[in-house]
Amino acid sequence: MGSRSKGSVRAPPRAIYAAAIDSKRYTAASMVNDSPEVFKLWKPQNHEKNKFRGPVRLRVALADSINTVSIKLLSDIGVLPVRELAVAAGLDLPPPEKLDLSLALGTATVTPIEMANAYATFASGGTYGDTRLVTAFGNEPVPAPELRQVIKAETAYIVVSLLRSVVEAGTARSAAPKLKRPAAGKTGTTDEDRDAWFVGFTPELLAAVWVGFDERRVLGRGEEGARAALPLWVDFMTKALATTTISDFAQPAGIVVARIDPATGLLPAPGSDGIEEVFLDGTAPTDNAAAPGEEANPDQMLLGGHDGQ
Repeated sequence: MGSRSKGSVRAPPRAIYAAAIDSKRYTAASMVNDSPEVFKLWKPQNHEKNKFRGPVRLRVALADSINTVSIKLLSDIGVLPVRELAVAAGLDLPPPEKLDLSLALGTATVTPIEMANAYATFASGGTYGDTRLVTAFGNEPVPAPELRQVIKAETAYIVVSLLRSVVEAGTARSAAPKLKRPAAGKTGTTDEDRDAWFVGFTPELLAAVWVGFDERRVLGRGEEGARAALPLWVDFMTKALATTTISDFAQPAGIVVARIDPATGLLPAPGSDGIEEVFLDGTAPTDNAAAPGEEANPDQMLLGGHDGQ
């Protein structure tokens, strides 16, 4: 691990998804098309180049770090609200006029401690506090920073729920069987594998790992966040939490749990069971997925999921 003061970070994806959720135009079940698209002569790619999945739920897109979905969300929601939310969470980002859609792919640079504190804002239910590097001088404790609510608690909870899928079924899924407790986080790998990240947390503890070089050299082929940074995080967290009681993330008021059809993000078809999903109150879908044998309506699937109706 290098000592460079700032490392590039892909996104901040949680800020993009948080702004989308907070707008109430998108939900964790919304379907967005993972497909090639050109933005002012720029054609972004996923990490697996020229591979696209078609319509995917936001939860799946974040869990699997699908670039095209992050870019489409940022394009639709706008750079300004995403930047405002990221800054409120604790990131030091350039002014809006110096940012564009490439923000979703790692053009901003942040320090590991900035990243840790920004993720802590979501982990603590949307409350932010300044960084405290020293907790005591001898026997004299340094007062903890005052916390203030900067993101709605229910929005923060849904983002944490999405980040849990990264650990449970996404790019950081190798951590789950070793940690054996509720955890959330996000891998990150900048273009050309120059920086590898993993920032993750449980209800009790958060840690950020950055792997890179001071002179911004390439780490090496395949040295991604899940390979270079995640194992270090898992090793630290399993030891640090070895004697800590297992607990779960607290669900705030304003959250509704509903069952959805995983293929469409709509309510399950009559007679189908579906899976549980979390929503801001008033944003759960109201339309049902097509019953087996019936033809699904792509517009209903994409637009219905998009609007949360």
